[in-house]
Amino acid sequence: QLILYSAIKDRIIIEQSISEYNQTRQPLFEYFTKEIFEAESPAIRDFLVRSSILKIMSPADCNHILRIRNAQSLLRKIESRNLFLSAVGKNQYKYNPLFREFLNRRLVEESREIGELHERAARHYARRGQWEQVVDHSLAAGNYNRAADIMLDKAGSMLAQARHDLLHEWLDRIPEEEFIRHPRLIILRGRVCHSKGLPTKANELFNQAETTLRRDGIRKRRNQTAWIEVQFERGNLFLSEGHYQEAQRCLAKALRSCPSRPSELRGDILNQIGLTWDGLGDLKKARHFLRRAKGQYERIKLDCATLFTDCYLTLLIEKQGEVKILHNM
Repeated sequence: QLILYSAIKDRIIIEQSISEYNQTRQPLFEYFTKEIFEAESPAIRDFLVRSSILKIMSPADCNHILRIRNAQSLLRKIESRNLFLSAVGKNQYKYNPLFREFLNRRLVEESREIGELHERAARHYARRGQWEQVVDHSLAAGNYNRAADIMLDKAGSMLAQARHDLLHEWLDRIPEEEFIRHPRLIILRGRVCHSKGLPTKANELFNQAETTLRRDGIRKRRNQTAWIEVQFERGNLFLSEGHYQEAQRCLAKALRSCPSRPSELRGDILNQIGLTWDGLGDLKKARHFLRRAKGQYERIKLDCATLFTDCYLTLLIEKQGEVKILHNM
């Protein structure tokens, strides 16, 4: 009862805080409306509202996405009139966060081409190779397939850079039904939880992904990569927790399902199997699998992974030498 009471009380406090947050903004937004926004010309108002979809904007971006030709003069005019716009670089501008929130609300209220604007922005940034902006605008446009493809492609480097919070934010913007259609997104959720130090939640998500894949059919071509990935990630999770036997079982499933042609994924699986044998104390088998992993990386010219595996093999050789010395003592 105490726990229930505490939960209800916390929820009431949160709801009150949100209500107070909105109330404190209401007078400010009314001021924006009456004293600033409505005092501007229709052309300026239209530009302010439509350009608010952009966090950082340049005249070139605005011209292309908004399909206008005078963004440069409009931005200069807005900046000179102190309309909560600041320069953040050469020909780059951004709105004050509160003013941008106000403009976003106006855009939603007027229901004007929001999805089309975000889709146009996503395509524009894709041509420029600015993939974070592409994901952001694709999600806003409801183009979850494009967003998912980029997130899955960039997830490894983002997690290596500890950028799991941004991945988490993006995943939270995707409707739950999309995760059923894209089981690899469930796996990515699990990887993010693992990266954030939430192994129990990560394991739940990997189990959910496996169940989803089994229900749809793991032998279907579209599910084969996801099946390998979920076994690999569960193996990684067990390995990090020191559960070497469980890790081996999952990694063995991944290896059996993985195509025999050289690939980074096959190399990663072999590498992790080598680490499990090291954890179990069988240094000979550990070296065997790490050498196989190195061979995979060399064939696809993945120099960084090759170097890392080489370093670990050197450590194993040193460790094996120390073990022999101890046995002879």
